[in-house]
Amino acid sequence: MTVRWDLRLFEEAASTQDILKDLARTGVPQGTAVQALSQTAGRGRHGREWEPGAGNLYLSVLLRPACALQDIGQLGLVAGVAIGQALAPFLENPSLLRLKWPNDVFLSGKKCAGILIETDTIPSGDFAWAVVGMGVNILEAPAGLSSRATGIAAHAKKNIPAPGRDEVREAILKELGDVFTLWQDSGFEPIRRAWLALAHPPGTPMSVKVGAMIHEGLFQDVDETGGLRLREQDGTLRTITGGEVFVQTDGGTG
Repeated sequence: MTVRWDLRLFEEAASTQDILKDLARTGVPQGTAVQALSQTAGRGRHGREWEPGAGNLYLSVLLRPACALQDIGQLGLVAGVAIGQALAPFLENPSLLRLKWPNDVFLSGKKCAGILIETDTIPSGDFAWAVVGMGVNILEAPAGLSSRATGIAAHAKKNIPAPGRDEVREAILKELGDVFTLWQDSGFEPIRRAWLALAHPPGTPMSVKVGAMIHEGLFQDVDETGGLRLREQDGTLRTITGGEVFVQTDGGTG
């Protein structure tokens, strides 16, 4: 059975993530979702600020997956697949869409969506819940980032007015519910295959910053746990479980 969503809509919020984490601590059920039409203090991975843009989608959802805490990184790939599959029907050329490990969505070499996973545990240390934050550039890229980011409206089959973000939101929630359920019922392998079908092709040059170390090589795939596999210049196949990825594409580095 797929997730039943309970959407709570705010005209303006500092952070949908913070609102939903507070709600999660009160015991609200899986499927609780928070959307803000305007967000003033959003953030991405590594503590980066997620700059607001008019008409874009700011959405956080609460999930309570039955998995070990060490496997929660797979949820970022689950969300990536869901967003990619949801956005594809809106696009004039869906082949321009690519998933970048672990949690970014690119269009024509520029970022159009990002995912942030935040979790909590119960006093025993067991996994309790995950809040999945999704920022999708629908009408425009964040101010000052037009060289590295884009909105899906620039690549859409038809005009997407500001209310169109509701249509995009509903598509994402449906796909996320279905892909999340597939992960819970069938394990990570079908998610891995779906993610690779939307990812940069094997052999794409990339570098990964892990702490102070930078690893350079060619994208291979993701392994059975969701780790990135990079073929380094000396032929070594390195598995990376966390880091910041920079992909070399025709449009530059993203």
